[in-house]
Amino acid sequence: MRLPRFDYASPASAEEAVRLLSQAGGKAKILCGGTDLLPALKRGSKTADLLVNIKEIPALQKMEETGDGRVVIGAAVGLGRLQSLSRRQAVVQAASRVAAAELNNMGTIGGNILVDNRCWYCNRSRDWWRGKAPCFKRGGSRCYVFPSGRQCRAAASSDLAPALVAAGVKAEIVSPAGSRLLPLEDLYQADGTRPHRLTGEEVVTCFHFPPLPRGSGSSFNKVAKRQTLDFALVNAAARIRLDADGTTCKEASATVSGSVTFPTVLPLDPLVGQKITPAVLQEAADDAVKHIGFITHAAALDVPANYRRRVAGVLLRQCLVQAWEKAASEVG
Repeated sequence: MRLPRFDYASPASAEEAVRLLSQAGGKAKILCGGTDLLPALKRGSKTADLLVNIKEIPALQKMEETGDGRVVIGAAVGLGRLQSLSRRQAVVQAASRVAAAELNNMGTIGGNILVDNRCWYCNRSRDWWRGKAPCFKRGGSRCYVFPSGRQCRAAASSDLAPALVAAGVKAEIVSPAGSRLLPLEDLYQADGTRPHRLTGEEVVTCFHFPPLPRGSGSSFNKVAKRQTLDFALVNAAARIRLDADGTTCKEASATVSGSVTFPTVLPLDPLVGQKITPAVLQEAADDAVKHIGFITHAAALDVPANYRRRVAGVLLRQCLVQAWEKAASEVG
């Protein structure tokens, strides 16, 4: 497969990138690593008259820790550099599980957070689509997975998103109107055609990580058909903060992706104030999984929903236990 023809620009600042996107009138795409975008252009599932490369913008390549313990990471920071965030265990684990080594070296935090939703049908080749009516995601009005469906149900596949959402990270977004901070979970919506709440004139420039209080721990787990190459069937991340006694839960959060249309925050409020034990975490995981709106049709991900639901429960329990153990070691 060959890339189609397009124009290319490499701006020196986020503001210049926004200007180029505005001038393109919705016919431009942001390039930040290209491990997902370029194959999509080859397949024809995406089109662009202009690619705006933001990976070379110096301000987007910075990792800075502020005096109050917050961390700001530019959208063009490579996945390998995230390995230095030793206290943020879930982020390190998620970054290490993105694709194979070659793609992991090319990928960026911004590119992975904004990776397009996946569908077994939509992501097929041009030859497969020849003579077929386009689906929602390709500008049509039908879904090959859910023939009676009224919108696209492609799966949210970012590995980093659950870890960052569970950690309470905010995205900084630059637009022609200025910049704004948005909680990362609010960046997504339940629409496989437009999974991100961004206009064609906006650029995510960096991510703001909150400080890590003492007694905090996090963890991430992923299940895919193949260990390195595949997008996840289920991703799960959890964060726990313990009280000064080292046993009572003060905060808890968890997020899943992979079998849902957007990274889904799970209810863990019942854990707060409880003395943490493996049995308590098992019960919390079992209850939380009931709130996941799984993509049920097997053809969406080529694996039955019942299997993915069971896997999600196991992964979530593992994440909670690992986050608890990490938090307890931080208190001690």
